[in-house]
Amino acid sequence: MNDQPNDFHDREAVKLERLELALKASNEGIWDWWLDRPEIYYSRRILEFLECGKKNAPNLFQPPYPSIHPEERHRFELAHTQALQTNGPETLAVDARVLTGGNNWRWLRIRGTVVRNREGQAYRIAGSMIDISLRKTAESQVEDERFLLRQLIDHIPVHVYFKDLKSRITMANKAMAMWMGFKEGAELIGKHDSDFFDEDHWKPAENDERAIIETGASVTGQIEQETWHKGGETWVMTSKFPWRDRHNQLKGTFGISS
Repeated sequence: MNDQPNDFHDREAVKLERLELALKASNEGIWDWWLDRPEIYYSRRILEFLECGKKNAPNLFQPPYPSIHPEERHRFELAHTQALQTNGPETLAVDARVLTGGNNWRWLRIRGTVVRNREGQAYRIAGSMIDISLRKTAESQVEDERFLLRQLIDHIPVHVYFKDLKSRITMANKAMAMWMGFKEGAELIGKHDSDFFDEDHWKPAENDERAIIETGASVTGQIEQETWHKGGETWVMTSKFPWRDRHNQLKGTFGISS
């Protein structure tokens, strides 16, 4: 038969153990800091994050914040300082890389609730920390891939563009921008072919894009004559395709021309 807690301290110990088990399952740990004391309480899970024991665990919230990565230190200090202001925010929320006892940088999502006296002065902060290193690594990889793709798009010698369901440009590469008389693709966002071309060109082009949206059929290797508002004519070979997002939802069309 299991032993039952028979006094207040036993019951509190059981509650704390249950809380820590639940937090461990979610990869979270709890922390508690009374501001008039230099030491801080970390649960076992946070000590695992920090790769250290109770005796050598750093108080992450003590200036000059040596355990916080230099790139996040200013933002961390700002969030901490604001939380300590009289009648300041009720919560502390910041993500930062933290130097562990194993000399590794680990991304932690730090959340806390600020406890204040009647005068609005903070005297205690308690909350949770969760290791978000894997997610941050994945986000960084996605950003790197996006950067590489953007470099490729901006340096290939063909015009690349995406248009929404109303044939308005949502993205264009540098070659496309220069062809249209601009320096950067961002300057074309929101533009329609009717902003540049006579109706005898932009109307058939828009009809093609509507057909692609309705049928899902691509147009490839089509020769088009562009008649410009500013005067003059140019010829391009164009291929257009349905644009779908990663959830297979139709967003518009995209194409290349040269």
